[in-house]
Amino acid sequence: MRPSRPAPSRTAALVAAGAALLVAAAGGGAAPARAASITTTADVAARLAPGPAPTARRPRAVTLDVSLAWGWDADVGVPRQTLQRLVMRFPRGSLYRGGDRPSCSADRIRRAGIAACPKAAIVGRGRVRADADTVPTTARITVVNGGGTRVLFFTEMENPAIVQVPVEGRVRRTSGRWAYELMVDIPGELQVVGGIPIFVRDLRVTAGRGDWLAVSRPPTAIGVTTVLGPPRG
Repeated sequence: MRPSRPAPSRTAALVAAGAALLVAAAGGGAAPARAASITTTADVAARLAPGPAPTARRPRAVTLDVSLAWGWDADVGVPRQTLQRLVMRFPRGSLYRGGDRPSCSADRIRRAGIAACPKAAIVGRGRVRADADTVPTTARITVVNGGGTRVLFFTEMENPAIVQVPVEGRVRRTSGRWAYELMVDIPGELQVVGGIPIFVRDLRVTAGRGDWLAVSRPPTAIGVTTVLGPPRG
């Protein structure tokens, strides 16, 4: 396991920069990557809703703007990898209220499509730009409240094949520096589509509806970790 070289992050008003890890998976364990590293940038801006400063008695809603990018072109000779895992860690004072708001399940989306979810359960949108081997492609993301322990990222792609997959992110409370952790494992059906590996170049997501996400104190750094590896279809 070797850390990538994070490029300097752009700053926003209430910003959290991330770190990245490059991992090559082999069999059931992790093996060192064959090349030195790639350049990864991560910017997460938490935008407070208008109003007074947040307090424990009067939390303020926040909207997250997440931007991740991988600099494949900047590192000649580095084998391209597929995105396999994304982890975000939220600092003390963060509040996740998915269990108290309208929600939708991955099973419902698989059976009846995203239109079957309550409109109030749709909490964000985004897009991914990637290469299907060497051909550019784009995927749309709809962020869905999945309840008290889930956030769903409904991903739609048309090239190199039509794919509609609700990707589950697991939310859990943590202790110490962090209040919550969100872990998203990218399924194999999005790492390899129609037999073609998908190499993500950049990802942008904006999430937040009402007080689905809130803070009881001014936001501080959000930890971001991405894991890359050989395609696993």
